[in-house]
Amino acid sequence: MPVPPLPEPDERPPAKARNLSWTGEDVAMRPVGPADAAAWKADGSPDRIKLNAGEPDRSIGPERSGGPVLDFGDAAARRLPTDPAKLRAALLNYALSVGHERVPNPDEYLYRSASFLLVDTPVRDDLRIATYRLLASLRGVRTVTTQDATGVVRQGVALRTTTPEYGTVDSELLIDPRTGRLVAGQEVVVKPGPRTADLRPGVRWRYEIVRYAGWTNRPAESLLYRYGKPDGPDGPPKMIQPEVPTRP
Repeated sequence: MPVPPLPEPDERPPAKARNLSWTGEDVAMRPVGPADAAAWKADGSPDRIKLNAGEPDRSIGPERSGGPVLDFGDAAARRLPTDPAKLRAALLNYALSVGHERVPNPDEYLYRSASFLLVDTPVRDDLRIATYRLLASLRGVRTVTTQDATGVVRQGVALRTTTPEYGTVDSELLIDPRTGRLVAGQEVVVKPGPRTADLRPGVRWRYEIVRYAGWTNRPAESLLYRYGKPDGPDGPPKMIQPEVPTRP
């Protein structure tokens, strides 16, 4: 099968495209509930630095991909083939050219890496459709109906993996059937391992929610969370959610 030309790793998006994400300095912390707030105050109200909390990852989808990150630019992503078999070959060929060795488990790698085409990159719908078909063709992938972290029942796909460090985990990608858009990614503990020993089976170990993905003319800063005044002199800062752009 002929393999499409490789995207260039150093290719950048067009000048008008803008990626905005947070840095460590922008990350704040607050207790989840009243009991947590009381414990936080009893410990001297430690900040993020004292708690050694790093910044969260930006990309959606399962972690621990088992190969190089697919980090080519938006323009190169839009040139990827829309045939699922050719898309598979192009992504694995790119991973080989960047990592200089074949990924040990191609199906697991593609499941954990290809999801960036569904939400992180502005590509055509036919390429997203090809990505969904690629995901559905991977060994071990099954369909699921489950709740996301907000309690909404979603349909999606899942891949179950077992590692010595994390035990058995279901990595789920959840889809809005009305739009065909990826709206959540989460990892659910099936059987805890050493690094997840404090989590019960069925607990979301990690999750991400996509509230909106699309084009807008609004200033980028207006789409980020803000932190308002705390509740009282010793309280944590309030988190103010941005107004989500309305769909046309």
